[in-house]
Amino acid sequence: REAYISLGCYIETMSVAFGAYGYDTQVNYTDLTVNVTYQKRENATVDTAKLSLIDKRHTDKSAFSNSKIKQETASALLDKYSALSVYQNGDENFAYIKRISMDAVTVQSANQAYRDELAEWMRFSDKEAENKLDGVEGDIQNALWYSSIAANSHNTQMWNVKLYSNENRLQISIDESRVLNVVDSEKREAYISLGCYIETMSVAFGAYGYDTQVNCHDMTVNVTYQKRDNTTVDTAKLSLIDKRHTDKSAFSNSKIKQETINSLLNKYSDLSVYQNGDENFDYVKRISMDAVTVQSANQAYRDELAEWMRFSDKEAASKLDGITADMIGLKGIVKTFYYWTTTRESAKRDKFAQQGIDTAKK
Repeated sequence: REAYISLGCYIETMSVAFGAYGYDTQVNYTDLTVNVTYQKRENATVDTAKLSLIDKRHTDKSAFSNSKIKQETASALLDKYSALSVYQNGDENFAYIKRISMDAVTVQSANQAYRDELAEWMRFSDKEAENKLDGVEGDIQNALWYSSIAANSHNTQMWNVKLYSNENRLQISIDESRVLNVVDSEKREAYISLGCYIETMSVAFGAYGYDTQVNCHDMTVNVTYQKRDNTTVDTAKLSLIDKRHTDKSAFSNSKIKQETINSLLNKYSDLSVYQNGDENFDYVKRISMDAVTVQSANQAYRDELAEWMRFSDKEAASKLDGITADMIGLKGIVKTFYYWTTTRESAKRDKFAQQGIDTAKK
């Protein structure tokens, strides 16, 4: 019963949302399936007021006010909805509904099967609320979440992951729909990004006490995992993954301390270090700026970049991918001004391209 009521709420909300974007909808029921057709109206504009109402609707089980609904409000509702009945606190009908509702809640809450089912659908942290995968152990879910914030081009997250939990196996491949076809037509950066994802995944699984084995076959990677005995969560490793982020703000001109360089060279034998002012540093800087300048002059590159840019915190939170203001080094009032003044169209123009070049020079 509640499932079909919920389905009805979804279809009604869909109709309102499509209407707000200028589409007429037609709903048709066939047996247990619903077909919704939609058609764009001419000269339609977005009805932001309706979208705002949808956005504000939420479940709130905190205590209701004991104040009565104003009579003019009740009258307005009754005039609009002929089938509506209004029972106010203190009315006989209100008291009856309150009593039988409490009886139902009391009986239901005494049922252990109900409690068990409810507990499975409850979320006990903001992180769990954002990342719940049905039927998957919590440690695996958390490890996959940490894997997802691996370094990757334009934050397109161009990986396709299939989880076979009964086999303790993950299958990973390139998601072609998220590949940067202009700037990365040969998928070089895509496979580097995939490598970053797999390496981050291995570290994240290790932090949760799992040993991983990576096997590459053609264009697909299989990762198997096995829980170690008597392990605890390595929060230090998880913290390092969480802190890694893209930041295109200006670098410091200070040289890296020699003891830091020595430590890195001792740990990574194939590492090269070029300091600001070195001949090799100047060469790398020059050819990098040449590449950025040529690339920024390409309109197809600009168009592709603009599609992956995010122009508000809301868009960033909704899509959970792409390049945000924080990633390009903007903070505080500068970030706010950027979101106010920059659009997807303006990001495709010469002025924005020049700003990118100027940022790279820093």
